[in-house]
Parts: sequence; structure tokens; C-alpha cells
Amino acid sequence: MQQTILCFIPVKAQQKVAAILCLVFLTLSVPGFGQTAEELVHNGIMRSAAGDHAGAITYFSRAVAIDSDFAEAWVLKARSEYLLSNFTGAIADLNRATDIDPEFSEAYILRGRARDAIGDHLKAIEDYQAVLDINPAFAEAYILTGRSKYSLSRYEEAIRNLDMAIQINPAYAEVYLLRGLARDALGRYHEAIEDYSAAIEINEGYAEAWYKRGVSRYLLDDIRGAIDDFTMATTIDPGLAGAWYNRGLAMKRIGKAKEACADWREAAALGSPDAMVALDELCHQR
Repeated sequence: MQQTILCFIPVKAQQKVAAILCLVFLTLSVPGFGQTAEELVHNGIMRSAAGDHAGAITYFSRAVAIDSDFAEAWVLKARSEYLLSNFTGAIADLNRATDIDPEFSEAYILRGRARDAIGDHLKAIEDYQAVLDINPAFAEAYILTGRSKYSLSRYEEAIRNLDMAIQINPAYAEVYLLRGLARDALGRYHEAIEDYSAAIEINEGYAEAWYKRGVSRYLLDDIRGAIDDFTMATTIDPGLAGAWYNRGLAMKRIGKAKEACADWREAAALGSPDAMVALDELCHQR
């Protein structure tokens, strides 16, 4: 008969073994265990570059747990939170960063963006102004300020901020588009067209600029010009429902009802409620 040989380990020895095993499992289960704050940040950046923002946050969190005055780690953590749409979490992290380093421009910019994302445009403007106090030639801060003021319907102020951005760097197509939108909102359609044309000159593939210029031309009764712009917009981006819908309006204006209904069908397929109404009321179909 085969005998089973039992190996008895003293209780104190068992406790030591258990402690060692616990330490091993802890080391394996905690990302970045035993690394410096700088090494943890490096690993977090690698995770973020791979698109794993939640994983990146784990590394950045461990970095600031080791060194709570590591401002860059707080900003990087906030950036990952922002990319995961956790805007309030990002703002909390950026508050820590600006407390540590009151001249950390990137922290104010990101906090402003996060505040804009939750609709707190006034606080966002304060953040962008803090950046301009540090660096008056920071074009992005003027652009973001202009965008926030546009969201608050403060169009004249937005235009002044965007003027400053263009003086610093005239190569941003998006800035001309935004200034054009502000001018449109004020009924200054000719000036808006100039801005959209400048955006197109910088980037011929900018579908939104073609579309918005078409709207301004339509409002000035340049219907043929509007149709040309809407056509370019839909050629560049066939998913731009507004361009299809507005080209339909323009086609209707020049008596091309069949073409108008075809455009509204395209817009309706893309989810445009206005196009659905037009199909029902003017084309007697959905």
C-alpha cells in the first residue's frame, strides 16, 4: 500500500511563506510597482499613446501618489481623464497642477477646454486669459477665448479675439471659419464670405467652409453661387446633411423641384429633421 508522506511546516514558517506570496501577488497585480514617479509617467505616456487612457490613468495616479508635487503628472492624468470625457475629474487634477505651478500654460488651456465642455464658458475664458497673461503671443488662447465668447453669443468680442489670433498666425483655416460664423451671426454676410474663402484658400478640402460660404451666399440671394458651394461641400463630405438640405432649398428657389427633393432625401437619410419635413410637405414623401 502506497503511503502518503506529509510535510509539516511550522506555523511561523507558514506565515512567512504566506507573506512572501502576498508580496509577489501584489507586485504582479499593481502596474508599475517599484518604479519611480518618472518611470510611471513614462509608462503612462506609452499607454496613452496606445489609446489605453484608463490604463494610463493608473500609472499617472501612482506617480502623483509617490510625488504629489509632480505637476506634469497631474496634467497628463487630466488629459487622459479629458479624453475619456471625465471633465470634472480633469478639472480637479488641473487645479492641483496650477496650484503647484501657477505658470503652467498647458494646464490652464486644458482646464479651459474641460470647462468649455461642461458649458462653463465664463470660467474657461478666465483660464485662457491666465495663459495670455503668461504669454501674450499664445495664438491658441485667443482662438479658444473667441470660441467661448461665440458660445456666449458675444460675437463682437469673439471677432476681436480671433483677429488677434490671425495676426499671430494667419495659417489657421479653423480661425477664419469661426470668425466667419461670428460675422454671419451679426448679419455681416459679405465679411463672412471673405473669411470662409480665406479658410478654403488654406485648405481646399475644408467641407464645412464650403458649406458655410454657401449659406452666406444663399442669404445674399447668390443662389447659383450657393449651389456651387453646397455641391463642393457634399463632394468632399457626403455625410454633411446640412449641405444637402440647403442645396435642396437653393434648387427649389430656381425651380428645380425634382433635384430639391433628391437632395432632401439624401439629407433625410443622414438624419436631418428639416429635410424630413420638406419631403413630407413639399415632395409628399418621406
